Amino acid sequence: MMNTNEVDNNAQGDNGKEIKKIIGIFLDYWKRFIVAIIFCLGIAYAYLRYSTPMYKIDATVLVEDQDKGGASDLLGGASSMLQDFGGLFDIKSSVDNEAQILQTKDLMGQVVKDMKLYVSYFNKGLIHSIELYKNSPIKLNLSTPLDSLKYPTQLEVSNITNTHVLIRETSEKINVDTTYTVKWDTPFPINAGIVTLQKTGLPFGSNEGFTIYLNPVNQVIEDLQNVLNVDIPNKQVTTINLELKYSLPGKGQDILNTMISDYIHENITQKNAFADSTIDFINGRLLVVDKELADIEKGVEVF
Repeated sequence: MMNTNEVDNNAQGDNGKEIKKIIGIFLDYWKRFIVAIIFCLGIAYAYLRYSTPMYKIDATVLVEDQDKGGASDLLGGASSMLQDFGGLFDIKSSVDNEAQILQTKDLMGQVVKDMKLYVSYFNKGLIHSIELYKNSPIKLNLSTPLDSLKYPTQLEVSNITNTHVLIRETSEKINVDTTYTVKWDTPFPINAGIVTLQKTGLPFGSNEGFTIYLNPVNQVIEDLQNVLNVDIPNKQVTTINLELKYSLPGKGQDILNTMISDYIHENITQKNAFADSTIDFINGRLLVVDKELADIEKGVEVF
């Protein structure tokens, strides 16, 4: 009968042989292992160095509580009763309605037009381009209506001098590839319409190659809506959380701030319009009542 210690010694001996075999393979191909490690580290460095990171930008909107003040006090809490019934019949609350408004195409379209997000500027690099925001030395103004931007257009700016620049216009949708020289501050035609190229006063730097992208407004709106998340954290509170994923944190923050500002401005405009229509209605009724009272008074005098 074999002893247990002998079995353990044999197992340890086999394990030692396997380890020596693995070490031998490594020693035979150590150069390949080092090259593979360096190659993997190089790929990881290039990915971290040149990939475009996405940032999460958060904001919170406080929706006005309709139960506090105003007509609800005159109704003696009728609004609260309606909200209770709304839970039974699945009627959306004011917070749900405002969350839907924040996701509408009209509101995002106003943001795109206010910030001119249909135009973006990039500094051309050896491997990838870097988007410029508020630090672009060039600025493009579109003189024609925004409806003329029907297809994505790319303008490559090079050979920059004090008076002229070289523009290469390309568009994959309509197969356009045109190169021409234009003057600063002078309108010139492209496929999308009439544009003007201006200097912003910022230095151009050592790299004088820039790329300007012109995109249709509807496409920019759709892209922003895809990276925007509107969430109601708690049905018992009147706050709405906004989250936007964007490559430039400063630009993403400005987009959310402009979106909230346009939302508030639209709310104020609607309330003012409602107040004006209410005042006009009351004034009209007062004129009718005044005329009726005058007729009654005249009838009393005749009597």
